Amino acid sequence: MAQNRCYKEIVYVYELPFEPRDELCRSLNESGKWMDFADRIRCDSETKRKCGSENDPMNALLTVWSRGCPRISDLYLLLNEMQQSKLMDMMKKFVSKEHHNLIDKGKENADIISGHKGRNSNSRDCKIGSQNFNQSEPAISKNKKFLVHELKNHGDTTKISNNPSSFSSSNDSSDQQAEAGTSKIINKNISPIKSTLLKVPYEDLKVATMGWKTVLGEGSFGTVFRGKLKNRLVAIKRMDKQIADTIQDNNIQRQQLLKEMVILNVYRHDNIINLFACCMGREMPCLVYQLMENDTLKNQLERKKKKSPLTWLQRHEIAKGIARGIQFLHTGGKRPLIHCNIKSANIFLDKNFEPKIGNFRLAEELKNDNMKVSRISVTTAHLPDDYLHSRELSTKVDMYSYGIVLIELATGKTASDGNIRALKEMVDNEEGKFIPFLKDLDVEETYEEVYDILITLGKRCSKSKPEDRLHMMLVLQKLNELH
Repeated sequence: MAQNRCYKEIVYVYELPFEPRDELCRSLNESGKWMDFADRIRCDSETKRKCGSENDPMNALLTVWSRGCPRISDLYLLLNEMQQSKLMDMMKKFVSKEHHNLIDKGKENADIISGHKGRNSNSRDCKIGSQNFNQSEPAISKNKKFLVHELKNHGDTTKISNNPSSFSSSNDSSDQQAEAGTSKIINKNISPIKSTLLKVPYEDLKVATMGWKTVLGEGSFGTVFRGKLKNRLVAIKRMDKQIADTIQDNNIQRQQLLKEMVILNVYRHDNIINLFACCMGREMPCLVYQLMENDTLKNQLERKKKKSPLTWLQRHEIAKGIARGIQFLHTGGKRPLIHCNIKSANIFLDKNFEPKIGNFRLAEELKNDNMKVSRISVTTAHLPDDYLHSRELSTKVDMYSYGIVLIELATGKTASDGNIRALKEMVDNEEGKFIPFLKDLDVEETYEEVYDILITLGKRCSKSKPEDRLHMMLVLQKLNELH
């Protein structure tokens, strides 16, 4: 089984594991203290009313507050103000040791550690309002903002603005012009929120990568480099201008990069790749991600760099993680977000082999049941024929792609082998006579029952007719039944 994340790696409230979050919500709900918490984060009456109408009001409140990416240390200090020492004791493993003595010494020390006495009335970290549940932001100088573009989100008008960061800011006029152009081409199909990303100068990224030294991967989007930023290992995607043949191609690439930035700023989940920072003001804009120590699922299956084969238990956990990520994309927002490019090359594995879905440049928000995309940018074996022919978008597109990934996990064969269609024909054979011979023989023999569930679900998810494909909740149920 995949190992749990180290506590010190869990920083933000949205990253809290289920058990402590559930205990926190249960305790504050039962005592009625969730309303005190709402007041302390300066939640307006409309938001409080909406959260109060839920079965689990504290959980709803945390979900809303989490969109601003508060840290668990912020939550810890609020619990201290509320004199919730028992909950603080449960949360202390997620915060630095210097905060632990607050459990005994109370609010006075909290003020010292947080660097202020009382909360500023303009505190951005706490306030949440009814307008898309976003907080109003104090005015900063105009040259600090980027991607300021008014869009409709759930009936409200919001803006994407840059947070001030600890990095130095560039006042270069070419940067400002590029940023202005950026706002004109941002994809309007994705509902935005305020940006919580660090804005990093291009020169800082050049230093972080030692002059763009170590290449992790290349593609139509540009090049991905290994780097170290703020003492954290990162992967930096740089949009290389020489790849685009025309100004129009360059704008399309920039638009796709922006789309990915907006999506990853909204959709945060353990099985979706984590975006840390961005640099959008140059001809070669960059996005900074969490480094995935175990490469892509595709390279793992192809045994690149003489990697050991993934065990059946690892494949089982990877299948579940991808399913959880897709389910979140399809249900986590007001409308389903369709990835449109689920494949093993876009599944990244962290140091514990936990899968993270990446590469959202082709993703589309589903506006209605009969929505069609204007064009299809890729035609891989992971996409169903019905989508390639009709261009009709639905969650069943991702389900088909996920089914192909399950077949890859079961057989050890990837779509790049050129035989995925022939392989699928053998999987789909009604008599099932080929199934016993398709198993990846490089894997150890223990837990071989994983192969059967992967190949069965892969077959059912990749049916030719969209209506015959499984729903993701049923897939998760079946995967969880296997212990």
